[in-house]
Amino acid sequence: MPKIQAHFYATLRSLLGQKTVEVDLPDGATVRDLVQALVQARPELRSQLLRSDGSLEPSIHIFLNGRDYHYLPQGADTPITQEGLKIDIFPPVGGGAAGARQGRPDRSPAAVGAHGGAPAAVGAPRLAAQK
Repeated sequence: MPKIQAHFYATLRSLLGQKTVEVDLPDGATVRDLVQALVQARPELRSQLLRSDGSLEPSIHIFLNGRDYHYLPQGADTPITQEGLKIDIFPPVGGGAAGARQGRPDRSPAAVGAHGGAPAAVGAPRLAAQK
């Protein structure tokens, strides 16, 4: 089995001090096996990728060719040994507009709309300004 490369982002990349980690996996390996191999190769990932009981941390997003494993039919049991598979691992994400976090409504032009009313629906035609 060739080496599998996992690409890390944001705080995980900072923790590792590098963006990519390579691990050897046996044929038939799954997302769960990948995480175990990554933790074995880089123990500092344990608290980020696994819960205290050894199960996968659900807030971590592991993408296989751009698809989050959480939404794949086999979930953590999805085979990942396909050659050329792109694996991206992201820490939990959150955030939003600063005003929204402080309980204030978002009044940005995108949120309010061109004339201060409700935002237009995505793809809705724009009306010409009346003179």
